Amino acid sequence: MSALDLLSEAIMPAVTIPEAATIEQATSLMSFAGLPAVILVCPEGHPVGVLGRLELVAAIAGGTRNKTTLAEASRGMDAYPQIDGDASPAAVLRLALATDCETVMLTKAGKVVGFLDLIDVLKAAENEPPH
Repeated sequence: MSALDLLSEAIMPAVTIPEAATIEQATSLMSFAGLPAVILVCPEGHPVGVLGRLELVAAIAGGTRNKTTLAEASRGMDAYPQIDGDASPAAVLRLALATDCETVMLTKAGKVVGFLDLIDVLKAAENEPPH
């Protein structure tokens, strides 16, 4: 069974936001939709970075909430570990633990399709029968 099959309810969709958006706009979007991260896109629509909870909190704590653009606060697309959505939940767990990252980006055919928090993988695994 793949991570996408087992964890479909836990996967947060990959949501994009313009790189010129403000921290305040990202805060509103992420809190309203319950997203762990958003993908920043340039005007042409290509992904240029990722803004997660940690970067968001750091920007707000730094007092730059309304002045800083997402591009200034974000990390590169390689900031979060990526794994194919057909990978097993165990592979997702191993990747998250090996990279010391609580959120993993799931991909399909080379495109980011969603984010998965480590805690959601553990909750789903808890409900699976032992093998």
